Amino acid sequence: QLYSSPEQSGCITFSSKTDVFALGIIFVELGVVMDYSKLFHRAEIFDSYRRGELTNDLFKDDQTVKFVAKLAARYSKDRPTREEILRDPYLVLGL
Repeated sequence: QLYSSPEQSGCITFSSKTDVFALGIIFVELGVVMDYSKLFHRAEIFDSYRRGELTNDLFKDDQTVKFVAKLAARYSKDRPTREEILRDPYLVLGL
């Protein structure tokens, strides 16, 4: 339940983009774990992401905020595909 997407909570048909939401929530959890003061509010923070209310104070850099926002978008149609994630500048290493 903790990692469930909005469409899972609403019993709406879901796709692979449901897993993308869970990946976004995993990033959120990393942000929460890194800030001990937020650890006890983890479920509330996850619920806010499910409602589309993204918290910008979990991460210190805008790139991470934007990447996580894409992954944890409230509506599945707004989330990237696997291919888009792998091509995202956030993950692409400068070689």
